[in-house]
Formats: sequence, C-alpha cells, structure tokens
Amino acid sequence: MCTKQAENPANVWGRLGDAVAAVAAIDSSALAGEAAGEQLLALRPLIDQLEAVFSGLAARFDASGAHEQAGARTAPAWLRRELPLGAGEARRTVALGRALPMLPGTSTALAAGEVGLAHAHVMASALEQLGATTMREAEAALLSVARLTDPAGLREAVKALREALDPDALERDYVNALGRRQVSCVPVGAGFHLSGFLDAESGAIVATAINARIRPSGPDDRRRIGERRADALADICRESLDAGTAAKDGGIRPHLSLTVDWSRFGGTSDGRPLPPACHLEGFGPIPDTLVRKLCCDAGVSRVVTDPDGAPLNLGRTARTAQPHQRRGIRARDRRRCRTPGCDNRSVQIHHVKHWIDGGDTDIDSMVSACPRCHTLIHLGLISIETHGGGRFTYRDRHRWVMAECTREAENITQEYIRTLGKPPAQSAEPARFRSTDPDDLIRRRLQLRL
Repeated sequence: MCTKQAENPANVWGRLGDAVAAVAAIDSSALAGEAAGEQLLALRPLIDQLEAVFSGLAARFDASGAHEQAGARTAPAWLRRELPLGAGEARRTVALGRALPMLPGTSTALAAGEVGLAHAHVMASALEQLGATTMREAEAALLSVARLTDPAGLREAVKALREALDPDALERDYVNALGRRQVSCVPVGAGFHLSGFLDAESGAIVATAINARIRPSGPDDRRRIGERRADALADICRESLDAGTAAKDGGIRPHLSLTVDWSRFGGTSDGRPLPPACHLEGFGPIPDTLVRKLCCDAGVSRVVTDPDGAPLNLGRTARTAQPHQRRGIRARDRRRCRTPGCDNRSVQIHHVKHWIDGGDTDIDSMVSACPRCHTLIHLGLISIETHGGGRFTYRDRHRWVMAECTREAENITQEYIRTLGKPPAQSAEPARFRSTDPDDLIRRRLQLRL
C-alpha cells in the first residue's frame, strides 16, 4: 500500500506566496460589481483559514518559550514587536491558537469556510467560560447557531446557555470583572482613542460623574451628547490635576508637558522654514492654535538645550536624574520603556553606565526602562550601547541587535520630510484669511473669534 509523503513545508509556503501574489495582481477596478461580490465570498473563508493556521503557529511559538530567548515578555509582545499587530489582536491570536485543539468541530468548520474567524473567537471565549466538558457537549449546537447568525448572535447564545447551566455565573462574573479592569487612552490620528472595561461599581461611578456634568451650558449649546460626555470627563480630570491631589510621577507632579521652540512664533522674515511643530507629551505634534490656548494658563519650565535640542547634561555633579532631566528623558522616550517590543508606560530612569561605575548623569547616558526590563538589563540579559543624540542600541542575551522598529519608522519619516526641500514662504495670515478686501478680512476674523 502506497502512502502519501508529507510535502516539504518550504514548497507549500512558496506556492502560497505565488498564489497570493497572483490574487494581489488582479485589477479589482476592472471587475463588475457582481464579480467583485463573488470574489469577496471566495476570499473571506480563505483568509479565515489562514488566520486559524497563524493562530496555531502563534500558540506553538508561545508554548516553546522562544519569545523569552528573543527578549520578549510574552508571545503577544513578540508578535507586536515583529509584526504590525495591536496588543489586543496579538493576545486574541495566541488565545485562539490555544483553544482550537480543544474545539475540533470549530476547527473543521473554520477550515471548511462554514464559520468565520470572529465566530471562532466567540467559541474560544465560550470554552473559557463554560469549560472543556460542557463545550464537548454544546459545541455542535453552538456551531449550528454560528452557521445561521453573526458573531453577536452567537455570543447571545453562549450567554443564554451559560446562565441556564450555571445560575451562580453572575457572582463569578462580578469577581472576574474586578480582574479585567483596564483603561487605554492612546494617540490616534488627530486625538486620543479612549477604551477600556470597568466593573459594575466603577463603571457606575464614572458614568454618574460624567452624566452629572453633561447638561447643556445654555440654549446656544449645540454640542452633541457624546461631545458633552467627552468634555465632562476632561473637566473632571483637569480639576483633579489642578487640585494637586494626584500622586507624583517619577518625582514630578502630573501635568501636561509641552515642548515649544519659541522661535516658531517669532516669524520667518528671512524666508527660512518654520521650526518643527510643538510636541504635546504622550501625543505628538499639535497645531499652533492649541499651543497658544495651552500657554494662556500654564507654568513655564525652562530647559536649556544644546544646538541639537538635547537637554543640558550634569556630568558627575549629581548622582540621580534631576527633575528637568526627567522631563527631557520622558519627552525624548515618549514616556515609554525604550526596550524594543516593550511599550510599558510605567518607567524608571536607567544609567547605561551606572554612576557608581564612573558613569555620568547625562541625558545621553540615561534611558527609560520599565521595572521588568530594568531588571533584565541589570541581570545582563539585555545590554545597551549609547551613541549620543538619544540613540541607543539594544542587544539580547545572544548579543543580537533588537531593532527599535518604532524609532526606525520615525527616522524614516523625518528623513523623507527633510528631502522635501524648503517649503514655500509662510504668510502671516492662514490661507483661509487671505483677502484683498479689508472689510472682508475683519469680518472673517470676527467670525473666528465668535
């Protein structure tokens, strides 16, 4: 009897790459609407199948512990560092890979294109909630639901089943919710994206505090309800910072930190381009309008810098970083751990060459490190070399360079911007205000002020 030998994985990946390249070469703009719909129906199941394979590989990588040898805390952290994945997506990918071997029906249905990847994530969550024994009996029924409805409908089915099988689920859900509390506020586009999860009590407190402030300020208040909630939350936080009751961060009272090159507001009569836009710590470049608004009611901390913008160094006149240096380091490191693949915002100041070993308390000799990475550095599992100007090279335990992909991306962007050449001379008035009619100019200014 002849048995078929397993194909060389290299050949499989090669054929897959060729097939994907052929699909990518299809000119979708030339397709009729009906043909495009047919290809959508054909392509989505294939993408989901590949995502299932990807999750399985991620789970295998996680179980092997190879991420630790590569200097990453977890497999999701490694995925975030090496691939363009967000934190939540990386965690869900590994979790699905762990769950699919215990969900054979779901794995088969996903491979056959009968259910989608989102359905598989719901089934993995159900496995965690209901347990392996219950899921072995309920998987077939839940898959029947999944074939008929979207992931939201499947979640409702899982919820109904859980409440029927486990009347005490509400009590455990409350306890589990306490451990799931998290809030994320990250820069996205022109603002911040706020998301998170609160337990019932905390959520009710926050909602009550916000709702108490969302009444319109008067008959002319045209803000939408969502805008009023956003303003209410900002007002609550602003009052807390102004009261000075918040805990200090690294010896510095919490406050908004704005890096301003005042020559930007001094005009460009000699035709030279404006200095770079001002930076708001934790966000990035902001428009001059917002800078002027913030500076109307702000304290100013002067930080003397060298011609390259690096804060003044202290040599060996002080052992620890001084407050103005901490502000400079935080601004330079974007208030994050500098270790590649780690974006922890709870950071300490690390001397690349410690003061006791003859190192200097200079900006170029210090770097932000979270508690875990700080420990790994002192254990010798991560080493750092400084090259001046805020540039560092990180190496893992094998002396392999750990690429700072985020920094490299920023450098590429800045280098491209520098190649664009000198921008056209700036007018003292924004383009929308330019007019040869003095009355029209005055009228437009009054409209802006109103």
